[in-house]
Parts: sequence; structure tokens; C-alpha cells
Amino acid sequence: MKISEIVTENIFTCDYRLVMDAVASLYQEHYDVDIWSNAEAHDAAAQVLMKEHPSSEELEFIIDTQQLPERFQELNFPLNDDILGISTQDTGFTEAVQGPEGAEQRMLDRMGKRFGLPPGSTADQVQAA
Repeated sequence: MKISEIVTENIFTCDYRLVMDAVASLYQEHYDVDIWSNAEAHDAAAQVLMKEHPSSEELEFIIDTQQLPERFQELNFPLNDDILGISTQDTGFTEAVQGPEGAEQRMLDRMGKRFGLPPGSTADQVQAA
């Protein structure tokens, strides 16, 4: 990376280790995902947060509460089946549609997996489990 790019991006305005911890905390709490095991996705999510130049206090708030401060509510962190650990193999069940249209079903599949439910389970089935 060139010096001018570093200055432009201001990537040194926050503690990168705190950013990585904050992202990991969010993914663990909201998606039950160990993002540390997916370095590429972890870096991509960290870059989303770093571009907002969070303060150390904001990062510590994220780590402590697993919530985003109000000014970060509109951030779009990367989230896909690989990150969620959802298999796209043919299981005999209807798989969630790729893209934003299938995001709800993919999330239901991820939550249902924790309770031993097959992919394609409904929200009512997941809630009952």
C-alpha cells in the first residue's frame, strides 16, 4: 500500500486489534460464528468498520455489549453462506435462494442447524425448537 493510500484511508486512526476483536464479538453474538476461523471474511468486516474511524471507546463498547453504537447502525458487514457455515450440498430439502432474497431463510437454516433442524425449516419450526 502506498503512503498516500494510507493517509487517504487513515487506517492508523484506530487500534486494528480492537477492530478485529469488535468484529469477532459482533459475529459471535449475532450469527453464532467464529469469524476468527475465516481470515478473509474477518479482514473484510474489519475494513468496513475501520472506514468509519471508530474511537477506542466505541470499539470497547462493541466488545463489551456486542452491539453497534448508533452511528454505525447502517454498516453492511459481509455475510454469506461460507461465513455462516451453511452447506449448499443437495440434502433433499429446498435450499435458500442466493443473494438478499434468501437471507432470511439462510439465517433460519443457521439457527435451525443449532437445534438439529434440516435446511428449509420454517420460522415457526425454529422458534419451537
